Amino acid sequence: MKKILFIPTYTYLSSPIFTRLLSVLDEFKTIYLDIEDQFDSQYTSEKFKGLFDKSITLHLSKKFAFLGFFGKIIDTVIFKQHLIQVIAKEAPDIILTTSDMTLSIRIIKQSYPQIPIVIMQPGLLQPGLPLSRKEQFKHNIKYFFFNKLLKIPIIRRQMTYGLEYEDTYLLVWGKYFKNMLRREKNVYIIGDITLDNYPIRRQRSLKKEYLKRYGLSKDCPIILICTGAFKGLIDKNIERELYTNYIEWIQDRHDLFFMIKPHPREKNNLLTAFIAEKKPKNAQISEELLSKSFQYIDIHVSSFSGTSIEALASRIPTISFNPNNQVQLNNFFSRVLDITVSNIVELNGRVDIYLNDQKIFFIHKEKDIENLLYRLDGNAAMRAKRVIKQEILGEKR
Repeated sequence: MKKILFIPTYTYLSSPIFTRLLSVLDEFKTIYLDIEDQFDSQYTSEKFKGLFDKSITLHLSKKFAFLGFFGKIIDTVIFKQHLIQVIAKEAPDIILTTSDMTLSIRIIKQSYPQIPIVIMQPGLLQPGLPLSRKEQFKHNIKYFFFNKLLKIPIIRRQMTYGLEYEDTYLLVWGKYFKNMLRREKNVYIIGDITLDNYPIRRQRSLKKEYLKRYGLSKDCPIILICTGAFKGLIDKNIERELYTNYIEWIQDRHDLFFMIKPHPREKNNLLTAFIAEKKPKNAQISEELLSKSFQYIDIHVSSFSGTSIEALASRIPTISFNPNNQVQLNNFFSRVLDITVSNIVELNGRVDIYLNDQKIFFIHKEKDIENLLYRLDGNAAMRAKRVIKQEILGEKR
C-alpha cells in the first residue's frame, strides 16, 4: 500500500482540505505530520488526527531563540535532523501539503528531491510583493550562503506562492489562479475541495430559530460580516477607519441584524471589541462554522476576505466594503466580481437591492464562478485523486 504524508500549513485552512481528501483516498496509507513550522497554527484536535492511519508530531523548537538569529539557525538545524529521520523512517511515496513556502518543504526538497510534492491551493492567492534591486541582492546573498553553502534552508528563494520549485505539482481552484501563477508545468485545475458540499441548502427553520433566540422579528434580515487578517498588510489608520465604518453602520441600521465572524488569526479587533463592550441589540459575535451560518444568512459582507468565495458558492450575495478605496490589497474581487462599495451610502444601497431580489446578484456571476472555482459539482476531491494516482504516481486507469 502506497503512503501519502500530509503536512499542514495554517491548520484551519489545511484541515478541511485534508478531511475531504481522506474520504476518497482509502487505498492509500495516510500519515499526518503535525508541524507548526514558521506559521502559527490553531490547535489540531485529536479527533482530526484520528482520521489518519498514523499521526506524528514534530514541532520546530525555540530552545535557542534567546540567541536571536544565531539561535534560530541552531533550532532549524535540530528540526532539520529530526524531519529527515521521520521522512527516512516513513518513506512516503508522495507528500501533500498546502504551501511550498514552508521550512519543512524546503528541507524535504533539499534532502529528498525524488519524493513528489503536491501543493493544494488552500485559499486566495496573492502575488508576492516585489523586492527592490538592493533588497533582492541581499536576499540572494543570504539564500546562497545559508541554503546552498551551509545546507540550512532557512531562506525562501522568492516570495510568491507556487513558484518556489518548478517540479512540484500545483492543484488550483480555477483558471484565474492558474493564470495568476504564470506557470504551465504541473499545474492542474480541480476546483476548491472544501466546496464539494456546496451550494449549501437554505434552512428557513434555522433562521427563525436564530431570530427568536435574539428576540428579533421574523422578517429581520441577517447580515454576516467576516473580518480579515490585516496585520502587516494595511496601515493601522486605514484598518481603524474600516472597522469604525462597520460600527457606524451597525449603529445606523437597527432594521438589520449583524453577525460578526472574526478571522481565526485576528479575533480581537476594533469591531469585536465594540460588540463585546457595548453589546448592541442588533449585533453578535459568531463562533459557529460558516457552513452553518450560510444556511440562513441573507447577505455576506467583508473587506477582501476569502469567505466571499464560500458565500458565492453558497448562492449568497456578497459585497466587498472598501472605505474610500483605501485598502490597496492585490485582490481579485473588484476586478472579477465587481462588487466593491466605497462608503456606507453605497453599502446600504447595495444591501437593500439584494434584500429586495437576491437573483439580481447572480445574473452575471456564472462565468465568474467557473473562472474562480471551475465546477461546483462535488468532484474536486476526486479530480485531485485522479491527478495523484495517474499524473504523479503513474497508475493506470
